[in-house]
Amino acid sequence: MNRRKEIIKDWDELGAQAFTLEVLEELEQKPEQSQAKFMDDLKTLEQLWRANLDASKEY
Repeated sequence: MNRRKEIIKDWDELGAQAFTLEVLEELEQKPEQSQAKFMDDLKTLEQLWRANLDASKEY
């Protein structure tokens, strides 16, 4: 089952109260930073968070 179908199924079965959406960190693009570099930094930040979070709770 793909992740989109899985989360919709769980949402329907468990309801909104079973889910938590949390901003883990914010990153602002610096004025001198290119869009490509900013996107690279976002990817790196995502990888760091994924390495430290419980993958079983991820969609």
